[in-house]
Amino acid sequence: MTASRSVAGHKENRMDERYNCEALINWSYFNENKYFRAKMLNISRNGVYFETSERIRSNTTIFVRLEALPAEKMQLSEQECLRTASIGEVKWCHELSRDNCRYYGVGVRYCNLK
Repeated sequence: MTASRSVAGHKENRMDERYNCEALINWSYFNENKYFRAKMLNISRNGVYFETSERIRSNTTIFVRLEALPAEKMQLSEQECLRTASIGEVKWCHELSRDNCRYYGVGVRYCNLK
């Protein structure tokens, strides 16, 4: 995995370094039992970027669960960023399309639980 500075042409807003990390995840609205599949594409110490078929409103709290670990060997700094389960706030959701299929790129900031 390598550090990446921008995704899909969007301005980089993360303060922490971002690492490419392809993995399958499930996400749900916080405290709901309906899960949606998604593909995580990169991580940082404070957040995650993934693509999903569902539009998610900004400021929505969601639960994200890692379903399949990345196949590559990860460096220590990348392992420290990868969370198997987390709660986060959707900071943005952008509509994307490829081959006449509509999907969404989603930026999530992890919530700090105390």
